[in-house]
Amino acid sequence: MADSRRLKDRHALVTGAAGGIGLAVLEAYLREGARCTAADLPRESGPALAALMERHPQQLHYVSADVARSESIAAMIAAARDRFGPISVLFNNAAVFDMAPLLESDERMYQRLFDVNVKGMFFVMQAVLRQMVESDIRGSVINLASQAGRRGEA
Repeated sequence: MADSRRLKDRHALVTGAAGGIGLAVLEAYLREGARCTAADLPRESGPALAALMERHPQQLHYVSADVARSESIAAMIAAARDRFGPISVLFNNAAVFDMAPLLESDERMYQRLFDVNVKGMFFVMQAVLRQMVESDIRGSVINLASQAGRRGEA
């Protein structure tokens, strides 16, 4: 399949980018010509992301970020802008899910889940949209969510 280069001259920020869906989206965006900022926790950025960065050194930039912390979000946006200019595509993918039975879950687990999956998604989206408005950029925001919100599981 030929690359269409639909994202040429676009800057995409992908959170939760070090593996799974985030990494696959990065690969697709790079094929389409985007400059990409990959954001994830430092302990998550493993060999797959490193290999992708080696293949695309001019197009791909990694930023260590914890979307549960507002100061980390601000630093992530600043680092992304410094490298590739204003963000025009956000793929908001960072999420956590502790697989624990309800009776074994605790407040700390719940708080981390809420901080990353709800607060993090909201405040990353807000920060990116703010810089889109300030830079007069028309862009796209994609907030990824799990099916877990639609159906119950054991």
